Amino acid sequence: NWLDRGLEEALRAVDNRPSAASYRCLGSIHRASGNHREAAEALERAIELAPNSGATHFELGVAYQSLGRIDAAERELLRSSNLRPGFWPGPQQLGVLYFSQGEQQAAANAWRQVVLSAPEYDGGYLNLGIVSHLLGRLEDAREYYTKAIALAPDTSYDAYANLGAIHFDEARFADAIVMFERALSLHESRADLWGSLGYSCAYSGQSERAEDAFRHAIDLAEQQRRTSTDDDPELLSDLAGYHAMVGDHDTSFRLLERTIEIGSRDPRVLANIGETYEDLGEREAALHWIGRALDAGIAPENFANKPTLRGLIDDERYRRMIERDSSPEASAPPPASDDQSTGANQEQGR
Repeated sequence: NWLDRGLEEALRAVDNRPSAASYRCLGSIHRASGNHREAAEALERAIELAPNSGATHFELGVAYQSLGRIDAAERELLRSSNLRPGFWPGPQQLGVLYFSQGEQQAAANAWRQVVLSAPEYDGGYLNLGIVSHLLGRLEDAREYYTKAIALAPDTSYDAYANLGAIHFDEARFADAIVMFERALSLHESRADLWGSLGYSCAYSGQSERAEDAFRHAIDLAEQQRRTSTDDDPELLSDLAGYHAMVGDHDTSFRLLERTIEIGSRDPRVLANIGETYEDLGEREAALHWIGRALDAGIAPENFANKPTLRGLIDDERYRRMIERDSSPEASAPPPASDDQSTGANQEQGR
């Protein structure tokens, strides 16, 4: 009811005294209501009236991103950053946009600007840790995760979880379990944390504990799916992996098919699909999706030591794939963005 009343007042303000401020107010209420197209239209009108408002360009960029208009969103976020240097939410959101498109180096450039502008904001270090992790810069990732924990030890469950992921990839399962348990002590309703604990227990020979963790993960993920209006490809790919680990292969295959149908350029989703196909014994499909994850920016180091992928990594086809990606042309970083976003993304272990 408050949103309806707010919309009524904002429309009255626009009619009585059209201004950049009244249109921004209207855009904010539309966005809060999930009406992103109407929000964008109101903000476009606000910019016509105040073209140098960095805050309005930022809000319009977020609205465009919600509409899937990626090029337009990038343009507006860059304009906002140029108009408001030092305003860290601009490069923060720009980094989220680049990350969602698989442009890992550009995301890292944007998030470096975040930590320069807001050195006490733990999310900037967390995101830099994530992108460093994906690019195979594990020592950098450890440093950034540790910094995020130091700044916010009671809320940095993602940083604990991602340190756990590094331990897992190094086959240090006991250390990984400790990190995932710390993360769960802060956020016990996270399906992905239960899943990560499950994988760590499974590969340290604790089969009963692993199945219990996977069942927790499945229950929580299904609850999340029921309350969401749209299927989330990351959630679906995680859920497919959990079902594969408890032997429910038919459900796992169905979830993978739905994930692929939705489509995603997120390298973590692509890697999840590939690793789950490997768990299901589908080597051809696993190679295809691992290859796509590599193309999207994940470094080979993220797969090299995973106990779940030892057979695949020894496959000659995978070796040829790595040789191709390590050629000078393939390894050249993408061009730097013109500008060097609140929730942080995360890289979870499996």
